[in-house]
Amino acid sequence: MDKKQSSDWYIAATHYLTGVFIPNIIGKFVLVIVFGFANALLGIGGDLIANIEIIAGTLVIVWFGSMYGARYINSHYFIKDAAAIAGIATVFCLIINVLLFSVILMVQGQTPVIDMVISIVSGLAISAVFYLGSKKFIKNSAPAV
Repeated sequence: MDKKQSSDWYIAATHYLTGVFIPNIIGKFVLVIVFGFANALLGIGGDLIANIEIIAGTLVIVWFGSMYGARYINSHYFIKDAAAIAGIATVFCLIINVLLFSVILMVQGQTPVIDMVISIVSGLAISAVFYLGSKKFIKNSAPAV
């Protein structure tokens, strides 16, 4: 497949969607099912344990997702500035996380402070892991002249 030349924001958006957004949706669905069954079988549970399991699992998903997204954009696009793409994609990640967590908290109504703190910390952790993975896996590639 031939590589395409696109703007940094387009490549960053593609990286975010292929590396975090879609894998995160699918991964969280799987995590909830797996940890739900495991906790029920082992007789453990509670909101705190469930939150810790989901956050830890999400961070692993985001790391491997950033690896997959970087592999995808490295093979499909010419990348002039990998650091800029990682930064822009991380800004997309932060903005979408803030919007999603805000909507979730508004829908829930009066939310305990601990839930807000967990949402903020997990959003920042997801963004940080995504940024670190993006910096590590996205490589510059120049078009052939």
